[in-house]
Amino acid sequence: MSDDGNGATVFIWIADILPASLADRTARMMELGIDAVRRTLESADRVVGTR
Repeated sequence: MSDDGNGATVFIWIADILPASLADRTARMMELGIDAVRRTLESADRVVGTR
């Protein structure tokens, strides 16, 4: 994670998948994972009042 220069955080998640036939399935799992991370961080912001 890093600062985007505007006070926001940039989250970068890279996966190198072999065999390539698993790439689509893994991409969907990563999308679900990042949605869970986003929901968690957003709910934490509300709890500590940083928004």
